[in-house]
Amino acid sequence: MSGFYLWAMNYSLYLSKCVEIPICFVPSEFLRYRLLNPMMLATQGSIGININKLIIHLILIMHIIYLIFRWCLFSFTLWLGN
Repeated sequence: MSGFYLWAMNYSLYLSKCVEIPICFVPSEFLRYRLLNPMMLATQGSIGININKLIIHLILIMHIIYLIFRWCLFSFTLWLGN
């Protein structure tokens, strides 16, 4: 996001073009409270969920690598024992 985009989001005329609803007569403080804040909270939740999923997948991958390493080590010790 550019600085201009974030700056323009404070004005109801620009928000009116983004939302494609004629809300340019509504005060921008009200739009920020009723339109932008819920959108930001929804985005924050989506990002948080994706980060949690990523962490879980990384833990599972690390566990699988650990199990493969243990299996290889066990097979190698059996091979040395025979």
